[in-house]
Amino acid sequence: MRSLRLGLLIWLSAFACLMACAQPVTATAYRLRPLDDIRIQVYNEPQIDAVIPVLPDGKVSAPFVGLVDVAGKTTAEVELDLADRYKEKLKLRDPRVSVVVMRYRPIRASVTGMALQPGRYEDFRPGDTVLHLLTRAGGASPDRADMYRATLIRGTSRESIPIDLYAMMFKNDMSQNYELEDNDTLIIP
Repeated sequence: MRSLRLGLLIWLSAFACLMACAQPVTATAYRLRPLDDIRIQVYNEPQIDAVIPVLPDGKVSAPFVGLVDVAGKTTAEVELDLADRYKEKLKLRDPRVSVVVMRYRPIRASVTGMALQPGRYEDFRPGDTVLHLLTRAGGASPDRADMYRATLIRGTSRESIPIDLYAMMFKNDMSQNYELEDNDTLIIP
């Protein structure tokens, strides 16, 4: 009987994680980061078509205009900036510039403590959340984890955020399903 209950709890835990991960995340415009790859194109200007990386200092080497600071800007902001530069440098009348993110810099995050598969995971994308991370780690250990007292440690600021995994998974309370940032750590006591 105990193994049946344990199996059911594991199945429900995995199902709740998957359902929660399917919830839409309120998206704001993505801001470019170092190591993203972007494609720059100008309509009717085939010589201006390049896929280039955002350098570690946040700049790209845009065709015919040189280094341009793009880190922290949206693709729309970069399009406007490049259009102005192409007007000035190449004397284009009304350049229609397109900037598209071809590859996002992967977000790395870790799970420690009472997860079924604790460890470091490296290929999260913008918009992925705490429940994506928990699902990757196989969920919380059903008989050992204290799901009411998990903690998210932010990788950049080292801020400690308490998280009630039980409320997220079994009560569908997504208010604590934070978007992942690079080097976040989820601790499950």
